[in-house]
Amino acid sequence: MGSTPTTGTRGENQLPDQANQKSKNIFKEIGGADPLKVGLMAFLVSVFLSRLVGFLVIDGHVLPASVFVDIHGYRLHHFVYGNIILTVLGFLTFILNVEIAPGIAAMIYGIGLGFVMDEFILWLGSITYLSVNSIWVFNTANSLAVIAVAALMMYFIYQRGKKKKLAAKGSGNIAAKEIFFTPEMQNENLNIQKKNV
Repeated sequence: MGSTPTTGTRGENQLPDQANQKSKNIFKEIGGADPLKVGLMAFLVSVFLSRLVGFLVIDGHVLPASVFVDIHGYRLHHFVYGNIILTVLGFLTFILNVEIAPGIAAMIYGIGLGFVMDEFILWLGSITYLSVNSIWVFNTANSLAVIAVAALMMYFIYQRGKKKKLAAKGSGNIAAKEIFFTPEMQNENLNIQKKNV
């Protein structure tokens, strides 16, 4: 009698499960992380990748131009993707009250904000006119917008850290007072003061 062939070992079947578990753990960690820090990292990474892809397509000719979505001769800038991301996130969280872990929401927001701020110059008008007539305006405005947003987020992170340190220091003082000024110690101090009088 022939034996039925096995489709795979037990270890091979567990590999996809392990990968799924790892990805769940990553999202769980991001969801519980400090939203400001996650948002800042997502913002900076999205700006960096936007610039890198743009360079590799336009200047480096490494990636094909088909990376950019083109609709009837009009190229969709990542500014558009950023606005879509921010709009959908805002609609889900504020209008539909969908509960999203703060870290995940901050990551999505950071990506959308990075796309929007990386093409900040599109807020000001015609990209063709501005880039042809004054290329330095285009690059400078985008850089300043990115730096301003990153600096603002870092400032809030710094302030939050400062408040946490002060709160920890304050709770330490309270704990110290509770330790050093127990009722027994207060009575002892009173007795010492009476003896000195």
